[in-house]
Amino acid sequence: MNRESPYPLQRLIGVLFIIGGLWHAAAPWIFGYSSIRSAVISDVVSGLALATVGIGIVAVKGATWLNWVAAAIGVWVLASPQLLGHAGPRMTTLEATWGGPITIVLGVLAAFERYSGRITGARHTELGEMGEGRPVTA
Repeated sequence: MNRESPYPLQRLIGVLFIIGGLWHAAAPWIFGYSSIRSAVISDVVSGLALATVGIGIVAVKGATWLNWVAAAIGVWVLASPQLLGHAGPRMTTLEATWGGPITIVLGVLAAFERYSGRITGARHTELGEMGEGRPVTA
């Protein structure tokens, strides 16, 4: 029995959130701004939160609210250098300028995929011996 997700982007985006979140958490040491305490705390907390959301998306095979949480984390990543006053160092701003919008776009894209699947009635299907698709009731 094949139980493939009707939302093909969910697992991929969840994995990207895990990788991106861990990267963001490590960014202060990778880019050399680990001496800025507010940047380190913000990046580690938001990075680990994003990785946790990614694990949740992969584990539950997508959930619209998790995608919106990821998008909100992306907004924080984008705005945090300005709000916390560490926008001066080039790498903190550059990392936030790329990471924030990418996270927002992926989160919104995944949420809309999930939402549009509900509207169109996307369901798991199981192929029978003759190849006909039958809905699988959960």
